[in-house]
Amino acid sequence: MLDDALKQVLLYSRNIYSSQHNRRFVWALTVCSTQVHVCLLLHDAVLVSETMDIAISDGRRQLIELLVNWSMCDQSQLGYDPTFYYNADVNKWIICCFDDDVEPVEQVKRKRKQQQQPQSKRRRQKSGEPTATPIYYKVDLILFTANNVEGRHTRCFVAEKCDHNGNSDDGIKVVIKDAWAATNYPPEQDPRSEIKLLRTISDKLGAVPEIDHLYPKILHGGHVRFMVDGKMHTDTTDTIFKLLNDERLDYLKTQDLETQQPQPQHEDDDVFGHSHASAYKPKTDWRFQPLRAHRRIVMMPVGRHIHRVQTQEELIIVLADAMRCHSSIYRHCGILHRDISENNIIVVRGDKDTSVQGLLIDYDYSIALTAENRGRRPGRSGTLPYMSIGNIENNGTQRTQLDDWESLLYLLCWSATIGLTSKHRNTIRQIDKITKRSILSKRPIHKWIEDEDDDIAYVKRNNMHSKDIFNISILTHFHVEYDKLILLASELHEALFLHNGCEGACILRKLPLHTPAVGGSNMPSASVPNKKSNDPLLKRVQYEQAIVENLQKIMSRYRKQAMAI
Repeated sequence: MLDDALKQVLLYSRNIYSSQHNRRFVWALTVCSTQVHVCLLLHDAVLVSETMDIAISDGRRQLIELLVNWSMCDQSQLGYDPTFYYNADVNKWIICCFDDDVEPVEQVKRKRKQQQQPQSKRRRQKSGEPTATPIYYKVDLILFTANNVEGRHTRCFVAEKCDHNGNSDDGIKVVIKDAWAATNYPPEQDPRSEIKLLRTISDKLGAVPEIDHLYPKILHGGHVRFMVDGKMHTDTTDTIFKLLNDERLDYLKTQDLETQQPQPQHEDDDVFGHSHASAYKPKTDWRFQPLRAHRRIVMMPVGRHIHRVQTQEELIIVLADAMRCHSSIYRHCGILHRDISENNIIVVRGDKDTSVQGLLIDYDYSIALTAENRGRRPGRSGTLPYMSIGNIENNGTQRTQLDDWESLLYLLCWSATIGLTSKHRNTIRQIDKITKRSILSKRPIHKWIEDEDDDIAYVKRNNMHSKDIFNISILTHFHVEYDKLILLASELHEALFLHNGCEGACILRKLPLHTPAVGGSNMPSASVPNKKSNDPLLKRVQYEQAIVENLQKIMSRYRKQAMAI
């Protein structure tokens, strides 16, 4: 009964996160006969209390104490975000946003005025006092809700600036991203923070006017802060643990230096929202949890999901713009994105939808390529089914631009197979009804998301092995109207996997394919005799710059053709 109750708790909590946009964590209660348990659902674990047996007096006392405490505690202790509230007068959600390391103009003026006063009259800042005043926005549109039990719980909103009562200010539309990012540092000092990376991008690309429209511009960015019991708190996993009168344990600090396990390098969440750091920590103590920080970022311009493209030409333009942004950020800022996926490339339309452009967003997985980071063992990052083969295999090879370009190819193949518009996706569903089986079950590309990680890498190696196999296993399943996408995917595949210098993408052991080709015959097996040799995907890194330049030329040429149409 308890197992069934916990399953219901997990299911209900997902609905809560999805519909209650100001939820930080969730409390739950299970009642099975006379056995009562209280549950705390965190971002990386579900904690379940010992049994409270209400058939005995001690159990009843415990339950009553719990209910009384819940009824009297602060809203933030119930799991709500006091900086995100609903205003019935304007019928809108109001969000308080903050700036880290950036002081608003008003505060700068106040400091200057204070410095001009005699020392005896200067106002001292109390410990724990916020360093910046909040900026208020009211939500006009919900772009993305948190619909997972675990992970970052990323939410995105279209909003406009207002005062704390919801009265509009300038009417300019912005995007607000709210997420719990994993970190290995104190939140304000994390060099991998998306806030710091976006500020670096805005500062360095501001001097490159020709790409001004291709990257997100940060207006505000900071960690969520609120008052509890008269003290200012930065919202982190540690803040939540204080509710339990306990402390989250840092595994690395509790180990002897000689026996300490290696710390995972520059990782946060994996494709399922779990922190890789947990793999390095024992399961014997529930207090070993990854450190997460609640961050909020205000950006421009406002865009929509890549599925909003209407033609194959628009998709080509959007993808080309996104990768031009990718290359500019890499070249001018030394930042590698590491998560090219359908959720991270958006469509920005001009007035009256007469023009379209692409924008590369979400730098949670990005990393600044310092000398120190280049020397570290790379970790897995990204989103299935778009992760590169080397990324999935986590084979220890340095992650480069080629991994992101490989992800772009997979995104192109996935979009062209599934369909860009509702018209094409409806066609797939209609065929599904006729055949009474999943149309995607005939397509090898479906294994990019259904199989286990190692199997996905296995399948992709076979799919990409040669021009003929790529055509049979992938291109033949593109929608019949996507003739230009077929040509583009073919050229990108050849540039990425068939480079002469690294022997293409030959597979160094026999890996037979089990998927039948069109017409019922078996596809050729992507295999070669076993031999001792370097994996060409590892060797490909040596030719990174030449391959990237070729890829950029291909995308630029197809974008020019699409713009002409």
